[in-house]
Amino acid sequence: MADSRSTTLQLIRDGRLRALAVTGSRRVADLPDVPTVAEAGVGGFDVTTWLGVVAPAGTPAPVVQRIYAAFAGALKDKSVQARLAELGTNIKASTPAQFASALEEERKSARQLVRESGMSIE
Repeated sequence: MADSRSTTLQLIRDGRLRALAVTGSRRVADLPDVPTVAEAGVGGFDVTTWLGVVAPAGTPAPVVQRIYAAFAGALKDKSVQARLAELGTNIKASTPAQFASALEEERKSARQLVRESGMSIE
């Protein structure tokens, strides 16, 4: 099964699951002995999960800024950071513009994968 560390890390630590590999391009600090998929023999594999906050298109910029400020502030809180680390989540805060750019890169990557695989989107 492939899943995010935030839902499986405690099960791995308890010995109820055995991690075979991590799907990103680098090993992770909370599972340092677990190889990447590439290190395990499957090259070109780099898949990570992420979470983000979105708003409907056309949301006024001041509202977007207020939401961003609230989340950015929460992510600076030591107790929030500690809890997210406990869950195996790495914090990578970004501005709304940076997140929009990252989403566009994800779209480009997905389009290329669909084209190369011969799949079609219906």
